[in-house]
Amino acid sequence: MGEPSDDEVSNEAWPRGSNPLVEGQNYEFVDRPSSRLWVILGPRDMAPGRFAYYASGLLLPGSVLFVSTLKEDFYQGMLDELAAFIAAIARRRGIADVVYAGFSAGAFAALALGLKDARTRRILAFSPQFTLNYPLSIGQRTIARSPSCAARFNRRLLDILPLAKASAARCDVFLGLYDLADGYTLEQASQIDNANVRVHYVRYEHSVTVALSRAGQMPGIFAAAESGAEVELPAALCGDAVDARFSARLYRMALDMENGKLVALPDDDDDGYVNPQWWNLKARIRHKAGDKARAAGDIARAIALDPAYGDHFLVGGHIFRDLNIYRLAEACYRSSAQLNPKNWQGPLALADIFAISGDRPGAELALDEAKKRGAPERPLANVAAKLPPSAPAQMRTG
Repeated sequence: MGEPSDDEVSNEAWPRGSNPLVEGQNYEFVDRPSSRLWVILGPRDMAPGRFAYYASGLLLPGSVLFVSTLKEDFYQGMLDELAAFIAAIARRRGIADVVYAGFSAGAFAALALGLKDARTRRILAFSPQFTLNYPLSIGQRTIARSPSCAARFNRRLLDILPLAKASAARCDVFLGLYDLADGYTLEQASQIDNANVRVHYVRYEHSVTVALSRAGQMPGIFAAAESGAEVELPAALCGDAVDARFSARLYRMALDMENGKLVALPDDDDDGYVNPQWWNLKARIRHKAGDKARAAGDIARAIALDPAYGDHFLVGGHIFRDLNIYRLAEACYRSSAQLNPKNWQGPLALADIFAISGDRPGAELALDEAKKRGAPERPLANVAAKLPPSAPAQMRTG
């Protein structure tokens, strides 16, 4: 599709059926007299009409285009149209430079768009992926769940690492050290030898903006991009290339586990490891090997280091279930369900515990929640088969 006409670049929706961008649903354009445009791209799964960092974006002095994707395709189905839309805005408004800021799937889109746009002044990529086609990635899991999405990915899959290696634009990439699924991205980041691309390793999981916001860093990051200054983060918040290599190593170990390979624990002295994913992985390896008691101690360390990460509690629940400590398993599964409100595994595991314990009403409620969250039919049926019989109705007399 070519660029829209000048009349189409406004706060009015694009002509029906001609573009995947719908104003008020997945984009909003704030038009101001300025030679700069900010493009802020949100993560996947945002509700229609909701945009990432909307309040912060409104404080920026230039024009701002807020965008979100309403599909789980990491913007793959709208990148061409979005690039044309941005180009038309730039031409119509006399935009000299563009700043792209993206979060998770939006960070992937920010790099995919910004690295090809000659007007790009700066890119802020928070928790991006350089490619979607690798094991354990969210993109891979999305492809596996959706045949229609798989078709789109197969046609339009992008690998933007070569673009990052050759980038002429200044890029700040923020990567979390404590999420196994980001291990491959950390591996790829180590291959970028480009003075224009600066990688910040954040001691947090995938959602690095949570840690950056809690530390009060987001306004300064936006201000640095606006002014052209360097982004400087507190040392306590950041790791380095050594930490990144360690996290990438954990990713490879986790991948071996996924592929059914026997994973042996390295002989390293790990008492000083502060990466919670190390303790999570140790717990899973020991649990699989039958060393349940030590696995319980390892997952307790992971939870202590990162009590807001739902997967630690899910792993802990499995371990305590196999230890027949159902009270702790139930507590872990409840925490996992609360911390991961879109994930069905916590509620389903909770239903299983209730069924084993003879609590049919509790199991039925948890099964309903797992079903609402999209649990597949087979695991739902497996747990339902364990439900105790319903109590007989009491006969009233008199």
